[in-house]
Amino acid sequence: MATPVIVPVTVTSVALGYGVLGEDNYSGSGPWCWINSKAENMLMWKLVTGKGWEILTYITTLVIYVLLKFFKWRENRHIFEQVRWSDKDPSLRDADEIFEISWLFLLVARIWGTLRFFLATFEVCVSDQVNIA
Repeated sequence: MATPVIVPVTVTSVALGYGVLGEDNYSGSGPWCWINSKAENMLMWKLVTGKGWEILTYITTLVIYVLLKFFKWRENRHIFEQVRWSDKDPSLRDADEIFEISWLFLLVARIWGTLRFFLATFEVCVSDQVNIA
């Protein structure tokens, strides 16, 4: 049961061993602020300790969702003859249908932090003012 704890503990221990944990002095930093601003290879450490896992979660859940939809569609096509991709599976309850798209709620809730991460990484300056011409 302790197996899921091994990966985060290992990543944190390795980061601690390399001395990269600390405060990021950048005022606009996001959830990666525990990486020391003086650490070497800061982008790699930010990805390994947080954002990389989050992006991998986005991709994995999207792939699983598409595969589930495809297999359900293929199975229902044989049973019901003419089934469109967007048709609801008659064996699913409403709660199951909502749970099936829960990955989308995760994406909508977390994408802004990931976007902010990429903006900070590539030093993109977004203006506070909008020029209407």
